[in-house]
Amino acid sequence: GCPIAISLLKPMVDKLPSLQRKLVRLRFWENKNYDEIGYELGLTRRKVQSLLEKSFTQIREELVSELYEEEPITA
Repeated sequence: GCPIAISLLKPMVDKLPSLQRKLVRLRFWENKNYDEIGYELGLTRRKVQSLLEKSFTQIREELVSELYEEEPITA
């Protein structure tokens, strides 16, 4: 992966709840698919998908927050 992206995203992933961190790690660091992750953790494919979407939303909100924190919008 891209070292810059990893260094930017890792602190945000670290803020996620434990299960969500594990899901992100399995999906993106270990390249497992939803079925493999579900089997390993005893979750349905749908639950894995739902929790990953929730994780992405949290990370996206954190990224937006960081962007606007450094560059305030002025009218």
